[in-house]
Amino acid sequence: MKFEILNGPEDGKIIEINKKEITFGRLPDKDIIFSYAKKITRIHGKFYEKQGKVFVVDMGKEGKGSKNGIEVMRENEKVEIWKNKITVYKDERKEKEIEGNEIEIKPGDTIIIGKNIWLRYLG
Repeated sequence: MKFEILNGPEDGKIIEINKKEITFGRLPDKDIIFSYAKKITRIHGKFYEKQGKVFVVDMGKEGKGSKNGIEVMRENEKVEIWKNKITVYKDERKEKEIEGNEIEIKPGDTIIIGKNIWLRYLG
C-alpha cells in the first residue's frame, strides 16, 4: 500500500509499506507513526487488504473507535467513521448512517485521520 501525506511537517512524504495490514497512530509500535499529531489517538486505526480490496478501520482504544474518527473524501462524497458509526454525505447532504467501523478505500481517495492528518491513498 502506498500513501502520500498531504499536510503538516511531513507534507509530500510518500509512505509505501508492503504488508496486508498497516496500523497507524501515535504509539512507536505502529507502522505509520504520527507522534506530532495531537488529535490522533495512540491506537487510531489500520488499513488492510482483503480479496484485492483495501479498507480503513477506525479502531481506537479497545476497538471502540477513536476520539476524532476518520473521514474519507472522494468526488462528491464524504464518509465519516466515528464511534462505530458510518455516515455518508453526497454533495454535502447526509445520505445514510449505518453501524460499522470500516470502509473500502480506492486510489485517489483522501483519508483524514483525527481531523488533522491528510493522506492520499495511491494504491
